[in-house]
Amino acid sequence: MNYVELHIGDYEKATAHLTACEDGMYGRLLRRSYDTEAPLPLDLKVLQRLVRARAKDEREAVETVLDE
Repeated sequence: MNYVELHIGDYEKATAHLTACEDGMYGRLLRRSYDTEAPLPLDLKVLQRLVRARAKDEREAVETVLDE
């Protein structure tokens, strides 16, 4: 998919509680999902690698966003 609409106000309302790191990882997860047009992998470590979550806080942010 090369195009997706983003309604900034809706996105901000839905993600206002996220930390900057969580918001960044969520954005990467969304982009990965839209790009592949396939379900995200179920393996957490594989998914963290795909979205370049290398630092501890980045890996935790991916897990937090997925849990939510």
